[in-house]
Amino acid sequence: GALTGSILFPLALLPILGFLRVGFLVGLLNLAAAAVLGWALRGVPEEGAFSRAAKIILIFGAAALISGFIFSSQLESFFIRKIFGGGHEVLFNQNSPYQNIILTQRGGKLSLFLNWDAQFESGQEEKRYHETFAHPAMNFLGEKAGRVLVLGGGDGLLLREMVEYPDVKKITLVDIDPLMIRLAKNYPMLAELNKNSMSDPRLEAINDDAFSWLLRREKYAEKFDIIFIDFPDPLDDILGRLYSQEFYLLVQRNLKDTGMVVVQAGSLPSQIHDLVKKTLQGAGFRTLSLHPGGRYAPSAPEGFFESAFIAASPSWENIKGLYEALKKTSPEVISPYLADESIPEVITSNSIFHPAKFVAWRGMFARFLQIHAQQK
Repeated sequence: GALTGSILFPLALLPILGFLRVGFLVGLLNLAAAAVLGWALRGVPEEGAFSRAAKIILIFGAAALISGFIFSSQLESFFIRKIFGGGHEVLFNQNSPYQNIILTQRGGKLSLFLNWDAQFESGQEEKRYHETFAHPAMNFLGEKAGRVLVLGGGDGLLLREMVEYPDVKKITLVDIDPLMIRLAKNYPMLAELNKNSMSDPRLEAINDDAFSWLLRREKYAEKFDIIFIDFPDPLDDILGRLYSQEFYLLVQRNLKDTGMVVVQAGSLPSQIHDLVKKTLQGAGFRTLSLHPGGRYAPSAPEGFFESAFIAASPSWENIKGLYEALKKTSPEVISPYLADESIPEVITSNSIFHPAKFVAWRGMFARFLQIHAQQK
């Protein structure tokens, strides 16, 4: 039963029924199992009163779950309005075998939610985010950045920045979800936002798990000049392995010695950022923290940045050269905490065999407060 369920859930139940209907269905199956067990124990002495109470609970429970299953679409619309707030018009809402994808529009701005977690809202912040992600490393490498690999980034917004460079000969994008790639290419508002980057003739889009794809890739296959890693924050075990030392060793195996890697790395400063940096360093990379500016929220302290990246390279000369170049052209994107680059010893490198615990909201400002206490 467990094997059947684990196969059916991603392949059939989730894409066809969706999260809410699957939840109600699982509840009904549990009630059915309880009813069968109660029927089997009907002859046991001194169980009559319990059986009558159990029947009432089963009947009301079944009625509630069946109603929820039937009206799950209305319930989902209600929850979407409550979670996203007023003014959001849901343009697209569909489940793939990997995630729930929602596109909304509010005030002329397009937003993407994956598993109901906000990914972007079109506008200046989104533009600045992807520009800082792409351009510092690309401008530094210049004509050397001929072969580009993007891991994740199926919305095409990071690719939008890549296709501006005439020296780029080929871009390989690896994203696990074919539905996300089809949306980025064919959904009019999203395709307009990413400037039809998913239709660029230099692009090869591959639907695969990034870890598995890198692992299967021939050891002596042609290596990449620059690799961008654009995954959500590692807040579960599946995503955690994409931020592991083993994964970064595979990345290094597919990168030229003179190449660069740029990783999406949470906020700055934060435990997640420090952990990703330490893991990259454990895999043999030299690193430099970058950020696009802006605060997490109006109430966030000055000097706390919602988004941050780590530029990394096996070559110290690359990182030193990038730092010197940015000091002249874009000093505002360099981490203001370079003098505090020492990472606390309590933060360990993340490994598949010894996974680290990534902290999300709880204690989000702990590293920020620690640094400012040291400065005082």
